[in-house]
This record gives sequence, structure tokens and C-alpha cells, in this order.
Amino acid sequence: GSQLEWRKVEGGQLPEPRSGPRATSVGEILFVTGGYDGNDLTSILSWDPVAESWQQAGELAVARYYHAAVAVPKSVMGAC
Repeated sequence: GSQLEWRKVEGGQLPEPRSGPRATSVGEILFVTGGYDGNDLTSILSWDPVAESWQQAGELAVARYYHAAVAVPKSVMGAC
């Protein structure tokens, strides 16, 4: 199989410092949600691997930090 390697990406830092965000991947997209920067954050960011930068992807309905984040497969969602 192919071997993955870590590498530093210039400009890969989050748009602003935050503590307690959570991340999960859905397909090939990495999402980071919430966090705390003196205020509870509602931001949802996605990583664009082509541009190698973070994009605004939405807002949480309720601000969260140190929360849980899990990607739920479509097959499970369809069974609900």
C-alpha cells in the first residue's frame, strides 16, 4: 500500500488561535468546529487540500468547545 507522510503546509494555521476545537473528516474533507478564543466559537471550517487553506464552511447552531465530533456514514443516516 501507499505510505502517508506528514508535512508542514505554509499557511496551514487556523485563521485565528483557539482552544478546544474538534475535527473530523467526511470523505476527503477535514472539518474543524467550534473552539474558544475568549468567546465560545460557532465556526465550521473546512480544509481545501488543493488551495492548502482553510475555508469558512458554516456555523454551528450553538457555540461549543471541548465537544465531540464524529463523521456518521451515509448508510447509518439512511437507516434513521
